[in-house]
Amino acid sequence: MAESGGACRIAFTNPATVQGTMKRLEAYAEAQGIPLRAEAVVADASLFEHLLQGREARYAEDTCAFLAGLTAADPAVPVAAAQLSMADAARKLQGQGARIIEPLSALQRHLAAW
Repeated sequence: MAESGGACRIAFTNPATVQGTMKRLEAYAEAQGIPLRAEAVVADASLFEHLLQGREARYAEDTCAFLAGLTAADPAVPVAAAQLSMADAARKLQGQGARIIEPLSALQRHLAAW
């Protein structure tokens, strides 16, 4: 996000996590002196219900479509998948050239530093 001047779309499938995540992101950016122009984008509520009801394949498929739509809308602005449950879909799209930030890589780097 720093590379794009703080501009980013933060994608969520679980609406219950938006407020807390955005507050933590804003506090982190402020502490680091990074300008932040992040927009939270929440998928239709039915998408996360697929995951809660054990329909992982449907969740993955719909999450890919959701993220692909966001990246296609403005390819210059990166999209960040906000939840670990979105990481596989984000990585799939990264493999296709989409500009998506996904949480699993950051977590892996953090754990590797321990």
